[in-house]
Amino acid sequence: MTTEIIRKLYKRGVPVAEIARNQGCSREAIYLKLRKMPDYKQIKEQLEQKRQEERWEEYSEYMPFVIDMLDKGKKLIPVARELGLSYKRLREILKGTRYDNSPEGREYRDSLIVKMYEMGHSQQEVANEYGVSQSLVSQVIRDYRASNS
Repeated sequence: MTTEIIRKLYKRGVPVAEIARNQGCSREAIYLKLRKMPDYKQIKEQLEQKRQEERWEEYSEYMPFVIDMLDKGKKLIPVARELGLSYKRLREILKGTRYDNSPEGREYRDSLIVKMYEMGHSQQEVANEYGVSQSLVSQVIRDYRASNS
């Protein structure tokens, strides 16, 4: 199989495992050829962005239901089980929401907590808005003040 055929299949979104299986070789052999292509990283990023958008479209219908359950205090694992999703998939779906618990998500949430507090809201109001404890809000504000002193 030529590198150009592999490139075309990969660019169309055919999984590497499927390309390898159809060609009777290992995934590693396919990846070796792909990595030698000058535009491999660009194609890989485009495919990942496309997959992310497809995942969002696929699960966007769940969002109101998920948010409602989480707002009512239900934990992520029971919500994932109820929807028949893996915990990891549910976390992917929640990226960018106030329930995103990744380091980037927490950093963004913390910046919003500080802004809301600086707008004159009480720590308890901020905690209620973001579904966290008042003591966490206090810690976030304390850390923000310490880092900006």
